Amino acid sequence: SSSTTTTPPASHSLYRDRILQQPSSSVTSVLGATCDTMGFDIAEIWYRTGPKTHQLTNSHLRPTSLEDSVRNQLMDVYYG
Repeated sequence: SSSTTTTPPASHSLYRDRILQQPSSSVTSVLGATCDTMGFDIAEIWYRTGPKTHQLTNSHLRPTSLEDSVRNQLMDVYYG
C-alpha cells in the first residue's frame, strides 16, 4: 500500500490551525512563558489577513503587569 502526503498551500502554515484556534492551551503556554522569561507585560499573536490588515488571534497579560507597571512608574517619578 502506498501513502500520499498532501502538502499545504504555500499560504497555509502547518501551525495556522493551532494558532487560530481559540483558546489554545499550547499557545497560551508559549505566550505566558514569553512574558515570564522576557519580562513582558503582554504578549500577542497577530494574523496577517491582507496586505495592510491584521487580526489579533491570541494574547496573554501577565497577572501582575498592571501593578508592576504602576509601581515602576512611581519609582521613576520619585527616584528619577
